[in-house]
Amino acid sequence: MCKFKLNLRKGDYYLYCASNRFTIVMICSLFFACAKPKGTGLLKVEITKAIKNDNIIDEREWQHLSDLITGNPTSFPDYIDNKGNLIPGSLKELIVSVAQKRRNGEIPEIHVKGTKKAPKAVIKIYLENSGSMDGYLLFSSDFKASLADYLAGLKFYNEEHLSVNFINSKIFPTSIHDPQQFVDVLEPGKSPYNIGNKSVSKLNEILGLVLDSLHQGEVAIFISDCIYSLEPSKDTEGALEYQKSLTKNVFLDKSKSFKFAAQINKLHSKFSGKYWKKDNTFEILKGADRPYFIWLIGEDNLIKQLSQNVPISKLKGYENSFYLSGHPQQELSNYALLRQTNNIGNFKITREKDKTLTGIEVIRYNNGILQFAIATDLSNIPVDSSYLLDKSHYQVTEGFQITKIEIIDKKNIAPNDYIKIKNTPFTHIITLSTKEKSGIQDAQLSLKDEIPEWVYNSSTGDDTNILNETGKTFGLNYLIEGVYEAYEVQQQGNNNLFNLTVNIKK
Repeated sequence: MCKFKLNLRKGDYYLYCASNRFTIVMICSLFFACAKPKGTGLLKVEITKAIKNDNIIDEREWQHLSDLITGNPTSFPDYIDNKGNLIPGSLKELIVSVAQKRRNGEIPEIHVKGTKKAPKAVIKIYLENSGSMDGYLLFSSDFKASLADYLAGLKFYNEEHLSVNFINSKIFPTSIHDPQQFVDVLEPGKSPYNIGNKSVSKLNEILGLVLDSLHQGEVAIFISDCIYSLEPSKDTEGALEYQKSLTKNVFLDKSKSFKFAAQINKLHSKFSGKYWKKDNTFEILKGADRPYFIWLIGEDNLIKQLSQNVPISKLKGYENSFYLSGHPQQELSNYALLRQTNNIGNFKITREKDKTLTGIEVIRYNNGILQFAIATDLSNIPVDSSYLLDKSHYQVTEGFQITKIEIIDKKNIAPNDYIKIKNTPFTHIITLSTKEKSGIQDAQLSLKDEIPEWVYNSSTGDDTNILNETGKTFGLNYLIEGVYEAYEVQQQGNNNLFNLTVNIKK
């Protein structure tokens, strides 16, 4: 009489048949095609990971891809010659193909062994030092701590091409040797901070100076409270609208030189000093929590590279960000439908050449409802995580509804689906539903490029009672609307961050 026992060791199953006289061992290696992506699909995943943050394949990443191919020649026959050597041109073509499906569609830098990386961005910092900024510098504020932290990170990143300037009516270059020491000596009324015309803060003129000094290969970092200064007027709204139009023109004029992006980051800090109101009177604030902003302005790839290496989101007091770019929308192709997660009704899923599940083939409604989930990679979409999870920022084909949007977590995915996607770069699950009466049609999903809600929540059009709303910035929404409208003109109506289509057939 034989007794069988099944043991798992390193992915192999061992089957034992034991009796008094003999032992038989049968070894069966079981491979699950769904456990990991294979072939070109695996290469695409690795390429996506490599170019995710900086759109660069460096020497180490190129070597990793090369080793993956040459170490598994039967899995990658299209990328090796008859001697088992890598065909560089074929790999480069695949890298470009993957990159062009991302949001900006930019061709990445590819550094084969022996080549040099492109130089880092030249960094130019502009710290507004008008009188409205003095309150951030008194005592040991979060502003000073975050500024020292940020300057230290920037110095480490590219000390050779880092310059610091004060700015009000003109640009005043200064020097920085030790970030903490530099910040410690920033005091109102004292050198080096006390320079230029500190009595007037004309924001559009300051932005004009920053943009006029910006060249390709550079990132301008502008630090300010971003408060419009108005001439005395009974029509505050009209005055703000006028300032907004000036902001729009400043950015449109610069866009004629070269295409550039802008990242606007909101932070907060304690503020003690004079707060100048719209009517040019002031209120004394003592330890009030006040917002301030750090802008990054420069070419899209340089901002992303700098943000990855020296993230503002790690600074004390960081709250939100808004990214603006004139680049066209992305046709999102890196996604897959899930068979069991959040589904209502029954359907089959179509397969493309690279095994990606991209369409529904057969449908059975459940009480007149069909619901399905899409796993996708939104890591390259330059918005706050809260923006991605807000259904109001999405647009979907009439007849469909967005049921929910979730960050991928093992807990909210059916086990079999999780096995299939756990080694992919997917970051979010978007669940859509439709009713039988809506008929059979493709589902088109878009993420709208809109001004985020935090901008309006952080803005006020009347700061005469600032003691009751110290966390708001006068005219902020007009300022950001001006920049946003400048980029809208450049986008020429293509102002979605991404489009995604699910093909649905009977």
